[in-house]
Amino acid sequence: MTKLEFEAMSVVAVGSFNIYIFEPKWLVKQNVVSKEPDRFELALSRPGFRVTAGDLILTIEPHRVEIRCEDAGRDCVPAMKQILLSLPETPMTALGANRHYSGRLESDDDLPVFNKSVPDSLFGACLPTSRALTLKFPPSARVVQEFSLEQDKRVVKATANAETLDSDASELAERIDSLPKALDSLATTVCDPLNLELSPSPLKVAP
Repeated sequence: MTKLEFEAMSVVAVGSFNIYIFEPKWLVKQNVVSKEPDRFELALSRPGFRVTAGDLILTIEPHRVEIRCEDAGRDCVPAMKQILLSLPETPMTALGANRHYSGRLESDDDLPVFNKSVPDSLFGACLPTSRALTLKFPPSARVVQEFSLEQDKRVVKATANAETLDSDASELAERIDSLPKALDSLATTVCDPLNLELSPSPLKVAP
């Protein structure tokens, strides 16, 4: 069993945003953050900026808003939900949630799933240094689940993704609470077949 530790969670909204609305005082007023941000960084190469407020990192760009946190006990969803509720007229495209994990193997051996899928014997003397696998599942309750696994020598990374599509910000605000449960369901589905242990353990829910 390969153990992977939580690295970060992110929630991403894709649409057409007026980035100048996202002033520090507005973020507090709309209950996106509890106090004015600690850091405010402008992007020099393109329109947008990054805001750090406690353990939340907000990246604001005209085509997307991302909220990221690296504390496994912190949920990014409420902050994003407040943004969607505060900007109901914003044209939207998609909303997604991600959990990122990483770990390190004790040997140079490939993960079992890669040994089974494409054995080294097929490559002769020219062996690949990294391998990747992506599993995408049919939509359930308008949410698509995807799990990506990558091994580069002894370093293993995994990402669980749950995404839903809609042009209405208010509709996405109603669906956003289902995304963490979808991520838990996805982990429940893939961990045993891929011989993985995610830490902290996701809630055991039916896929």
